[in-house]
Amino acid sequence: MSDEHDEDQRHEPSWTDWRPDESDEHRQIHEYGWTDWGPDERSLEPGARVGPYTVRAPIGLYLERTYLADGADGPVELALFVLPDIVVTDIGVRFERELAIVVKTLSTLHPAIRPLYAAGLHGPLGWIARAPAAGVPLPTWRAATPRTWSDLFPILQQVAGAITSAEQAGLLLPPLVPEDILVEPGGGVQVDLGTVLADHHACLGDQLNHPRTFLLLSPEAVRGEPPSPRSSQFSICALAWFVFHGQRPFASDSIVAYMFATLEGRLREPPPGTALPSRIHQALVRGLAAEPADRWPTMPELLAALAPRKGLLGWLRR
Repeated sequence: MSDEHDEDQRHEPSWTDWRPDESDEHRQIHEYGWTDWGPDERSLEPGARVGPYTVRAPIGLYLERTYLADGADGPVELALFVLPDIVVTDIGVRFERELAIVVKTLSTLHPAIRPLYAAGLHGPLGWIARAPAAGVPLPTWRAATPRTWSDLFPILQQVAGAITSAEQAGLLLPPLVPEDILVEPGGGVQVDLGTVLADHHACLGDQLNHPRTFLLLSPEAVRGEPPSPRSSQFSICALAWFVFHGQRPFASDSIVAYMFATLEGRLREPPPGTALPSRIHQALVRGLAAEPADRWPTMPELLAALAPRKGLLGWLRR
């Protein structure tokens, strides 16, 4: 750990530690671009209709297939995701109605939430229409140039604000993945909670099949317990650790080992040369505690502990 006056020291963490190597499929996911895995139930041709939208072209592939599409009010980004059979066959109409309500709620909660326009069912698939991306995924932003804690903290503030506003509206969300967070050129953030809607009906096993989804899973989520505001604290701290240090907060050589390390709270040591003040490191460690009761009482208290301090006073209060 470093002193407070080193807070803005720049460093270049290695990202090779996180690069997935479980399969060629996972390596393709890592590249953030469109990769043609061949047709599946989410494959659409230009001109296809999804709800009120007309597909123009594919954009990308992660936990969903995404397309540029045209609607009555202009272009949108369509995300298609696979739903469990029970949703399609047994509760399809109710699910579609509830999905529309959640989309409408999220769209008015916080300026950092990526605008959502509509949602529905398309055969065995769910779909969400959202605003075209106005930024780059957080890992891409981080890798573009060396970043300091002072660069990262405003991003965390906006992400935490979006998540907290959703929780206050009664929406306890599964964890985000770093690619759900888009950083705009001016430093603004778009938190894509639309993909979280897809995960809302996914089981833990489905989440663990994707090498990035499990990064921010809290221990209680691993145990199959419902999320809470303190679960979101864990996700924010895991995100901060990953983005700043360039590595996962828990050491492992497999997904299963990572889950056990998360459950047991076995944090790894930060890589040498990362300039993170001791008080911020300790704040992250508390937020990553295995037991929710051992974390910060509230998200605002966590953010206050993580806030950068400038000048001599900040150095004296490290």
